Amino acid sequence: MGQGARSLRRTIQSDTEFERDAALVGARPGRIEHGPLHADHPVGVIRAILDSAPLAPCATIRGMWQLTVSPLELIARSVVVYTLFLVAAFVIVGTLFVLNWGVSFARRRSSLLRRLLDPPPTVLARDGKWIKSALQERV
Repeated sequence: MGQGARSLRRTIQSDTEFERDAALVGARPGRIEHGPLHADHPVGVIRAILDSAPLAPCATIRGMWQLTVSPLELIARSVVVYTLFLVAAFVIVGTLFVLNWGVSFARRRSSLLRRLLDPPPTVLARDGKWIKSALQERV
């Protein structure tokens, strides 16, 4: 068993809540070898991770609503995120404008691109009369 698994096992087995939870599910304390409360079981590993220091304040419902970061840091993070969002939006819009300008410039300069990108004109009327088949194709 690796060092990390041993520390997870120690974290779970030394926890008094572990013994209480074991009693709740009908197991005898100190005799849990299989099941969701054992250190090698995925639920037991997840429980050990949740009980670790960085996630401990959010591990309970009550702890989920406790503020662990200063309000000033929350405001600073929000400003940074929204600034980056606006910069990314301007980059995307600018890229679209440059591409549009580049295609229109190339189309004006090249007859081949003009033929590829511009559709041929459609005659809608001849000799003062509407061409119904052409009108139906355009609608």
